[in-house]
Amino acid sequence: VISADLGRLAQMRPGSNIRFAAVTRSEAVAALERQNKALLTFRTSLIAAGAASLDSERLLSLTLVDGWVSAGD
Repeated sequence: VISADLGRLAQMRPGSNIRFAAVTRSEAVAALERQNKALLTFRTSLIAAGAASLDSERLLSLTLVDGWVSAGD
């Protein structure tokens, strides 16, 4: 599993189907670079929106969830 896909793999539900595809080292590096660029863009947008400090106190002061979903749904 390439580094860029570890987060997705970690979030898969037990029993999920997984398909693997062979990639070259340069493809894996390019995927990681794209992911890092996307994360930097996201971080920059958070800072621009005034969320420069995302410590526990700041996160607890935010409404991060709107509504709820039953586990049975």
